[in-house]
Amino acid sequence: KDLDKTTSTGKDTASTNNRYIYQSFEDLVECSIGLLARELPEEEIDVVIATGMPSNEIDSKSQAQFEEILRRNRSITIDG
Repeated sequence: KDLDKTTSTGKDTASTNNRYIYQSFEDLVECSIGLLARELPEEEIDVVIATGMPSNEIDSKSQAQFEEILRRNRSITIDG
């Protein structure tokens, strides 16, 4: 997907206002993984994501939502 066309919600994914529930945040994760895959020459790769979050969100519903987004299996096609 073209990043400009993925969402028109205009939500700020850098803020702490329940960003993990927005489709735009999920799209950002997808695009980030796709950009990583573009840098690697293999046909198929396994990706392990190491990330952080604000300390006030640790052990909260927000952390559970974020982990659920990151744990999904994905198949991303680059330039295809």
